[in-house]
This record gives sequence, structure tokens and C-alpha cells, in this order.
Amino acid sequence: MIFNDAGKMIVKWYYELGNKYHDIRCHEMVVMPNHFHCIVEITGKCSYNHQDGDIYGHQGAHVGAPLRGRPDDPINGPDHNPITEPKYGPNNKKIGATIGDVVDWFKTMTTNEYIRGVKNRGWQRFGGKLWQRNYWEHIIRDDRSYDRIAEYIIQNPSRWNVDQLNPDQKS
Repeated sequence: MIFNDAGKMIVKWYYELGNKYHDIRCHEMVVMPNHFHCIVEITGKCSYNHQDGDIYGHQGAHVGAPLRGRPDDPINGPDHNPITEPKYGPNNKKIGATIGDVVDWFKTMTTNEYIRGVKNRGWQRFGGKLWQRNYWEHIIRDDRSYDRIAEYIIQNPSRWNVDQLNPDQKS
């Protein structure tokens, strides 16, 4: 896949996820003409010590939208209040983000930069929204599943001519 400026921008913001979120690792990814595939790992290896400001320990991760009305926090104790305590660590890095938080931030940053590209660099306008409302996710539970999904991502450009998302594809 040969990226245009918009594709290069998507790649830039994808790899920026690891700088924004301490406990995120970016793996295989591909930018297609009208969609994007990636593997994002929530390592769970960082949390924020509110007393001394250090990042340490293990932070549990969950899938889906951020939890509301969560019971006592098993990591930080029953007095931990995520509303009044910082959600960011040193250098404005987010701690304990959900995959929903990560995708929301990625979509926001890429949409904003794309709009700047339309206004300042002549990029093609888009109707409605740049990204679809939600996203598709899959929990990778073992090496076999990881290998299968990574191979799908890597091979995706070679299958573009038969891809259901290709607007030139005849159904």
C-alpha cells in the first residue's frame, strides 16, 4: 500500500498511541483506502501512584465502553475515586485506558488533522463523519489467534480487489 498524505497521517497517529498511553503497545496495522486494521495491546503493566506520582504495578484492562458505577477498585482500594483523582500520569500520559478510550482519542486526533488537511492542503472533503460511529474489536487470547489476525492485516492490501469494502468490487 502506498500512502497518500492522509494515510501517512493515520499511521503517525496510530503509533502516537504508545506515547499517549503508557500501557498500550501498537502491533500490526494497515491503512486501506476506506478503512483501517490494527492490533492494539493493552499490556496492563502501568498504573499511577497518586501519593508519589510514580508509574508502577499492574492495571487491569477491560473491553468496551468505559465502566460506569464500578464497584471498589481492586488495585487502588475502596477509597479510590476515579472522578476526583488524576486520570493522567507524568507528561500527560493516560493511565489505565480502555480500548474505547484509545479508539476515541485516535478518531478525534485523526479527524481533527484530516479537517486541517482539507482546509490547508487540499485534501478531499468527506461527507458526514470521517470514521464510522463504532468499531469492531476482537480479544486475542493466544498466539495462534494473534498470528491469524496479524496475517489477515498484513495480507489485506493484496486482497483489496475482492474486498467487500472496496467500492469498485462487484457483489
